[in-house]
Amino acid sequence: MIVKDWSENIDARLNLFGKVRGSQLWGIDIYTDDFDLVAVLMQASYYLPTASPPLSAIQELRAIIWCYLCKIKGGGTIDLEPYLTQSSTAEPTLAPMAVERTTTTRAATSVGLALEEEQADQIDLSCFWGNLRHDDRDNARDCWKLSDVNNFRVRSKHFCYDKTKIPAGKHLMDLVAVDWFKDTKRMDHVTRHQSCAAQVASEKGLFSLIFNLQVPGSTHYSMVFYFVTRQLAMGSLLQRFVDGDDEFRNSRLKLIPSVPKIDVDIGSSTVANGVLGLVIAVITTLVVDMAFLVQANTADELPERLIGAVGVSHIELKSAVVPKLEPEIS
Repeated sequence: MIVKDWSENIDARLNLFGKVRGSQLWGIDIYTDDFDLVAVLMQASYYLPTASPPLSAIQELRAIIWCYLCKIKGGGTIDLEPYLTQSSTAEPTLAPMAVERTTTTRAATSVGLALEEEQADQIDLSCFWGNLRHDDRDNARDCWKLSDVNNFRVRSKHFCYDKTKIPAGKHLMDLVAVDWFKDTKRMDHVTRHQSCAAQVASEKGLFSLIFNLQVPGSTHYSMVFYFVTRQLAMGSLLQRFVDGDDEFRNSRLKLIPSVPKIDVDIGSSTVANGVLGLVIAVITTLVVDMAFLVQANTADELPERLIGAVGVSHIELKSAVVPKLEPEIS
């Protein structure tokens, strides 16, 4: 609450009205405790003074201004959560208006626009499916779940200088489905599986990235992860990875599997296949989190961003199915 003595500088107040009316002072929607309260109310259309001085009985003017941006000691600001639906119980002293006006700060407007953009950018996941069940409950078995990406640490913006790593933060793509396949032979072209998530994404004009983790043996197993986004950011490391050649992709793709007391960072190496086989063996008995990312090597590529992350819980080998692949178009 800001309290101003109305009786001071009446002439200055009337002069101020002339400046506001003449657009010499304009509403910026951002006010501090040293801002002229009368100017604030005039700009927000709470008060319209007349040519005559106010009643002499008015000694004090009070107004409640909701603030959404907080300055902190030592510099910097903090955006506070806006309460746009909250209204004051006190009637404006000098505003005989039927509807209360709301003055929204730039910070609150930015938050609202960001939320609208995020909602508009969300992908409808209900149209995607895979044969492995999605279940985010803690005690779920033989299923996949979304992992907390902040459980993974990636290279920071300053990694080239101090080798620091930070929690991964928001992922670049959405995991929409997981398939769990088996066959007597190697399964390479899994996107030819009938009505797979990649085909659905293509029909909807979305971009998809598919990871097929293969473990050869007397019975071949493949766990296929489908990640989807609306489009790739031009010039981004992920876009360069997609458009790059096999040598570039093989040198940059990283898989980080994590289970209790085990944390492995797999890059391109001679032991990667062996470690991957270990991962598949482990996921049949434990809950395993896996993160996919493109390794950032230079300052302009940092910080690293996860493509996405997934958790698989107590996978059963018997739940794998033989894929029905559509004929390849020649």
